[in-house]
Amino acid sequence: MARNYRERAHASPVTLPAFFARVPEAARRGAMLTVRGALLALLFVPFLAWWRIDSAHYDYYLGADAYNEGDEDAIARLQDAVDADSSVMVYRMLLGQAQALAFNETGRTNTPLIRAAVVNLEQAARLDARSDIARANLARAYQLAGREEDAAREARSTRLATHHVAPVLAVAEVYEDMGYDNDAISTYGQVLS
Repeated sequence: MARNYRERAHASPVTLPAFFARVPEAARRGAMLTVRGALLALLFVPFLAWWRIDSAHYDYYLGADAYNEGDEDAIARLQDAVDADSSVMVYRMLLGQAQALAFNETGRTNTPLIRAAVVNLEQAARLDARSDIARANLARAYQLAGREEDAAREARSTRLATHHVAPVLAVAEVYEDMGYDNDAISTYGQVLS
């Protein structure tokens, strides 16, 4: 910048092309201000995109916080996150978990709630087919919905996760709650080993 300043002091005056020479000085200044204003406005585009993308995550954050605090509003907030971006597995999985937990805590009488939980957890398992946690939660939802064969199928696929203790422990509890004692014992043994 300093060198350019020194060179500018000794440089010859700038000659404009013929087209620009005919344009009044005020119009040239206005055009430059317009260009600068347009460039400044373009700076806001990434922030607008970020706000649009991040709004779903903000809903998820509020829902997860409400879920952890046992707030009744958790399902509605998590549903907002899923509605804003249904392609994120974690949003669907936590919504399904919250719905299954609410179904279990309210005496297992609200069948639309457990159906919604199953749908959300199935979607979560489809979005990330390798997620052992999604499959373990789906096995629990199937078990709560009375679909024991489906629960056992998901539990078997979750047991393949030999290095993920939490999902395997969860399906051991599913086996135990369904009365599949031999499977429960061997799964608990897998967790301990």
